[in-house]
Amino acid sequence: MLENLPDLLLTYGPFAIVLATTLGAFGLPSPASLTLIAAGALSVLGGLDYPVVVIAGLIGTVFGDHLAYWLARSASKRLENFGPMKRLGPAQRLIDRHGMIGVFLSRFVFPPLMTPTGNYVAGISRMPLRRFTPAVVTGELVYVLLFSGLGRFFSTQIAQVHRVASTASLLLLVAVIAIICVFALVRALFRETPDGVAESTTAGD
Repeated sequence: MLENLPDLLLTYGPFAIVLATTLGAFGLPSPASLTLIAAGALSVLGGLDYPVVVIAGLIGTVFGDHLAYWLARSASKRLENFGPMKRLGPAQRLIDRHGMIGVFLSRFVFPPLMTPTGNYVAGISRMPLRRFTPAVVTGELVYVLLFSGLGRFFSTQIAQVHRVASTASLLLLVAVIAIICVFALVRALFRETPDGVAESTTAGD
């Protein structure tokens, strides 16, 4: 798909950008960041208008973020008595104190993982929409300008952009797998007993 990305952008234009960025907000397999890089490069080469790229990217990201937010928020109402949901207390307190900053940063700091996570945590913990929306809009604007601007900067070396994009995708995949493994290891080491007391691993116990 990465090899055909420029052709898809030239054929479907802003619609391809909106679709890729919307799906990315859910954490689905979508080259949202790479799409913005390619679109930025094509805007210099004459295939796309840069203002259209920015507007399409902003619409797709903000729309997808809010869909994910409302999906998680609706699920939290039905699952609020479900055991694992009760562990969201610390996350909810964190969002109440630093939620807007956290949501803002999650838009462009490792976006393939942090953006969907931020959307779901904000929705499940019922972060007020008046705080979620400004943080999302400003954060996504930075994200869109950052990645599309990267494409514009490397527009004269479009072939190199393709190779960098492919390498970045592989690195992101490896990073996600590593994070999942670390998370599973931490849970295994600090899992709780039915009484809520951490299991002891010392020899005297």
